[in-house]
Parts: sequence; C-alpha cells; structure tokens
Amino acid sequence: MLVREVMTQPALSLPVGATIDEAMRLLVSARISCLPVVDERDRVVGVVSESDVLRDPLEPDPRAHARSSVPPPPRHHQVESVMTRGPFTTHERADVADVAAVFAERGWKSIPVVHDDRLVGVISRSDVVRALSRCDEEIQADVRLRLASDGLPGWRVRVCDAEVTVSGVRSRRDASLAEAVAASVRGVRRVVVLPPEQTAVTTQIGRR
Repeated sequence: MLVREVMTQPALSLPVGATIDEAMRLLVSARISCLPVVDERDRVVGVVSESDVLRDPLEPDPRAHARSSVPPPPRHHQVESVMTRGPFTTHERADVADVAAVFAERGWKSIPVVHDDRLVGVISRSDVVRALSRCDEEIQADVRLRLASDGLPGWRVRVCDAEVTVSGVRSRRDASLAEAVAASVRGVRRVVVLPPEQTAVTTQIGRR
C-alpha cells in the first residue's frame, strides 16, 4: 500500500500566524491530537499537538496553592511559539509499511504528507489500522475488481488472513503485474503469485 491510498485528505492545518486558542478549538472540534502548521505557500513549517498547546502556562488556581507573590510566567499566544519546527514528513508514494514502522518506533500519532514540499494530506495511526482491519472478503472483491478493470478477469484470487494468492498467470510479466495490482489494494499484507510451473513467487508487502 502507498501512503496516498490510505491518507486523510484534504488535511486540516493551521496558518503559521494562528493563535493557540484557535489551535485548541480545531484540535477539539476535529477530535485529533496534532495539526500541521503551514506558511502562505502551504509548506509545512511545523506541527502543533495537544502537548504543545499545554506548554502555554495556565493561571494557577489559588485554592490549590499557598498564597505566593511570584507572578505567573507570561503566556504564549501564537502557535509558532510552541509548535515543533521542521517536523518529519512523508510523501504520497511512500510505503505504508515504512510509515507504520515509524509510528511503532517513535510513538507518533500522525505525519504530514507533502508533494513538492506542499501539504496534501495527513496519515495517522488510525488510517493505517483502519486499512489493515479490512476483512478478507472485502480485499478479495477489490483485487478481483482491479484485475478485471485491467482486462485480467481470468486470474483466480484467494485471500486468507490478508494474504492474497493469485493463480492462472501465464508468464513472469503477468506475475509481476498481478503482484503490483494486489499489493495496491488496501489491507493486503502479503502477495503470493503462482506461475504456471506452480513455483510460488512471494512478496512481503513493504519488505522489498
């Protein structure tokens, strides 16, 4: 799977001049935990998360503290004062398997997706999990539909635990085509193509 096939688009974002209050309202209304921050050309210059907006000091509740003459620290007002600058991004044709590995290693919840340095979408852990949660029947139907649309309805398709097995191909060129078509379907984790001699050609998605 490619990032463009599972990402959320268009992406919600904030202009670099937005306020922290605007960021909080959008995070709450969209029920997300992180937002890209873009400049006037839609280039990603930062990301702002729930933890970032909490860096804006809160006024202490006097009921919970002994009286103090120390004034509270000054508030931040603009997103750019608390955002993470120069964030990690990915691109539309990146492999979802590589993005999933980044999520697992870094613990991030989302990554901005760019094309020619401009924001085009966001891929989140939820997007990846949603794609991987598809049932075998849905995957099989999609693979068959895509093969038929490419003029290849005679190939046989079987799906078990998100592993697609394609048989009926007549050449190695056909095998490569079958592999490419099946691997492009959301939720596919592995592709096995059986050529005429029944020697399986196996591809682990994202491990080429």
